[in-house]
Amino acid sequence: SSWNLLVEGSAYGLLGLFELRMHNRFRAISCGLKAIKLIGKAKSMDPELYEADMPLGMYVYIRSRLSIDHFWLPFFKDRREEGIDQIKKAKQFSNIIREPSCFVLSLIYKKEKDWPKLIKEGIQLSEKNPNGIVSYLLLFLAYVNTEKYELAEKNIEKVLSIKKDYYLAEYLKGFLLFKKVNRIE
Repeated sequence: SSWNLLVEGSAYGLLGLFELRMHNRFRAISCGLKAIKLIGKAKSMDPELYEADMPLGMYVYIRSRLSIDHFWLPFFKDRREEGIDQIKKAKQFSNIIREPSCFVLSLIYKKEKDWPKLIKEGIQLSEKNPNGIVSYLLLFLAYVNTEKYELAEKNIEKVLSIKKDYYLAEYLKGFLLFKKVNRIE
């Protein structure tokens, strides 16, 4: 069934991530390609299997992004927007992976430096998971880059209220103070 292919493809995707962490790059690529093949087949069997849209969209986006970031790789057509649209579709219509799709979109908008869209996704993530610090860190980054320092400070304080001795948050708090002081001068 399409669902079984999706689950099998997802397992290969996770195995690929594990192999990448173990520095087995060729094995990781092999697992990743097998995952995309299985997930693509699942989607072709059931076009309304929206859970397949997130990994397929990620593949399209990452392939395009790698081609842009690394000139020595073979050039692939820039299909980043197509990949983002596919992930948005998963976020909107899937039953299971709405929140992970929101998280993936946040990371993409961070990479693309699209701060307004990152703020929108980050707010949604923080509302769904108010005790998760990643959404607040992403919001901090977006607010600093849009020079909304008071909102950035609010988010870093939220991180510290969740995880009191988080050294990165303390560092970012100092960085924010430095940015505010230099803006005033």
